[in-house]
Amino acid sequence: MEKISKIRFSPEIEVEFPDTRSDYRDNDGDEDEDYSDDYDELPNINIKNEGIHGWDKKEDCSLDYGLEFCPEEDNKLYFNRNGLKQIDKLVKIIKKKKGFANSNCGLHIHVDTSKLSKEKIEKLGKLFYENQDYIYNKWKIKQNRLGFCSKLNSEYIPYGSSKDHGITLSTFKTLEFRIFNGSLDYKYIKTCIKWALEFVCNERI
Repeated sequence: MEKISKIRFSPEIEVEFPDTRSDYRDNDGDEDEDYSDDYDELPNINIKNEGIHGWDKKEDCSLDYGLEFCPEEDNKLYFNRNGLKQIDKLVKIIKKKKGFANSNCGLHIHVDTSKLSKEKIEKLGKLFYENQDYIYNKWKIKQNRLGFCSKLNSEYIPYGSSKDHGITLSTFKTLEFRIFNGSLDYKYIKTCIKWALEFVCNERI
């Protein structure tokens, strides 16, 4: 617990919302051009009014009418009381705003690797590759999400990986875990974060 609490992490929580846009289809079921601008609107969700600061919301093209929530760059989260309390509060507010997680949604967790050597990162990638069948079974990845977190088809080299793999090295010097199903269950999110941190910290499944 002591080691993982010293590693920075950043979750990306994908959420759908009830579609409040105008009816954008005509009587034939085709898209009505008069509503094209309205259809492109995003959910009007203001979490700062609810006392949540240091978090950003972004558009995500994989969602029907949803948003992705993630901490701002200067909001450094760690696996401690403060970091977890922020996530718990965010989830409660999203639920209050009628947000929900369905099979479109994913939970991505970035773990800081700025202090790790290239060899250490490649070792972690190889460990993931060798155990990926177990990992995917453990987290019960929903079938329609596999296109966004596909299994590795060759020995993993993080520096040349596709963003749509289950694990990838981002340009922000983090190892991104994309294998988790979307959820607004705080305990589930906490468990996923802990697992990702332990994987990086201890090099074990």
